[in-house]
Amino acid sequence: MKRSFILILVATLFATSSCSPSIRQGMDPFDPYDQDDSDGDDDDSGTGKDSDDPIKEDDNSDDNPGSTSQTIVVSFSDNSATVSGQGTIPVTCDGAFVTIGGSATAQEGLEIELKGSTTSGGVKIYNNAPQTVTLSGVSITSSKSSALNIQGKKKTNIILKGSSAFKDGSSYSTASGEDEKGCLFSEGQIILSGDGSLEVSSNYAHGIATDDYFRMMGGTLKVMGAVKDGIHANDYIRIDGGTLNIKCTGDGIDCDEGYVHVVDGNITIECGDDGISTAYEGTDSSISPYIAIDGGTINIKTSSEKGHGMTTDNQGDILINAGNITVSTTGAASKAIKSSNNITVKGGTLNLSTSGSAMYDSDEKDTSSSSCLKAANIITLCGGNITGKSTGAGG
Repeated sequence: MKRSFILILVATLFATSSCSPSIRQGMDPFDPYDQDDSDGDDDDSGTGKDSDDPIKEDDNSDDNPGSTSQTIVVSFSDNSATVSGQGTIPVTCDGAFVTIGGSATAQEGLEIELKGSTTSGGVKIYNNAPQTVTLSGVSITSSKSSALNIQGKKKTNIILKGSSAFKDGSSYSTASGEDEKGCLFSEGQIILSGDGSLEVSSNYAHGIATDDYFRMMGGTLKVMGAVKDGIHANDYIRIDGGTLNIKCTGDGIDCDEGYVHVVDGNITIECGDDGISTAYEGTDSSISPYIAIDGGTINIKTSSEKGHGMTTDNQGDILINAGNITVSTTGAASKAIKSSNNITVKGGTLNLSTSGSAMYDSDEKDTSSSSCLKAANIITLCGGNITGKSTGAGG
């Protein structure tokens, strides 16, 4: 049976008891920011700091770059590289493959500037201290590794200046005991800012991957193609501004053990699997794999079977307070917005469309059809403008 459904909802004045004017009044079960506010100060840490975002950093410090104590400049030319400013920090060059630092390196305030172009090179950094990597119009293509591989577990501020590009090959020669999960990879936090641009093409795994958190504060980031996820992080992903374009086979934006928070920015995602996805399979009750949208412009297109526009796992809520959101899914049984717990819309403009056919879902042991909104628990609509259209066979 052919199914056609159109929903237009304008709810700018409608309110319910579960949607108060402020998202931080008391213990709102639909507010994923409000984890444990027993001290009444709108802060989860008990420190008295009032913040509208759920960022919980290990060192409670600012994500802006700190002062510079030393600058190392790496200049690429064809298949070679020259390095200056390293001082006592060990540096090795194998053609245009450059390794900076070692297991004992912990240089506070280190800045590494990358410039020039190579079609057979890469940069690996060992530094167990916060640092800055400035991309000054650099182009790196690596046939055997990440273009930029950061093995330190501390924060790296990546500053975009000019137009830069990273590209990897279809296989890596990863050192024993190390990870290398994307064309740009870091064991620690990645904070992206600046007024330049970076294009990333990954033929092996994720476009950008971090075993900690990823935050974008400015600049233009284009994941031109990735065989896995566009951006993949463990702890959380936060977008504060800039322009983010992602094309990939896997998930567009994926967080394994935490949340995704969009504050602002222009985001465009075309992917095979889910557009924005969060999950957590552990037992730590303090981790909530939610999605929160507080602004920005978001356009998502997904094409695979059960390729959802936004989706959460393990009791993760989806909260939309503001923003212009357009989602189009074409895969069988795909959902525009799907939550494993609650969906709450308090503001913004949502244009949602699905066109996939129904299918038998072996996980749910039932027939599953495409839909604009699906929540395992409660859907609460108390603000915003929502347009939904679902077409497809079955259901």
